[in-house]
Amino acid sequence: MRRLPVWIAIILLAAACATQETAQDDAATEPDEDIEETERVEEVAPEWYERTVRSDRDSISFYGFSHAVASTESEAQDLSEEMALSNLRFEIDRFAEDLRRDLEEEEGEDPFGTSRFIIELRNVIQDLSFDDVEMEHYSHDDNGVVDVYTRVKTDISLIAESLSSEISDERFREALAGYTE
Repeated sequence: MRRLPVWIAIILLAAACATQETAQDDAATEPDEDIEETERVEEVAPEWYERTVRSDRDSISFYGFSHAVASTESEAQDLSEEMALSNLRFEIDRFAEDLRRDLEEEEGEDPFGTSRFIIELRNVIQDLSFDDVEMEHYSHDDNGVVDVYTRVKTDISLIAESLSSEISDERFREALAGYTE
């Protein structure tokens, strides 16, 4: 009797044990939760909220945006405020970093490219007080699921003044002066 090679025997065994059911794409048969969530957010969100934008700035103000969901409005609002302020801080940090890079390109690495200056700048931004920010909320309650959208806003001139009062480098303060007018 002739023996089959082992690998052929394994293939035949696997084929015999395989089920004859057709495979189904789960994504095609179940609703896509991300799409449903996006559509729901777009339906109930205020006009100033855009799902893909967490922070922004224009020539006058910095903005932080957020959306939080919780079972109570106060919980959702607390979460949303915290995230919006964090996003605002991120935008201020991005502004300060752009200014620092411009100065580094114009005037050289010393001191704008040094770790000492960069750490000082980051620490000043982390210590900024947001007591005077404008805060706007929009809430939507859908059967015990509360969506809260938050937009925070602060003037560039106020932030520039705050940064200027804390930064030790005179040239950086002079660059910030262009935003305090």
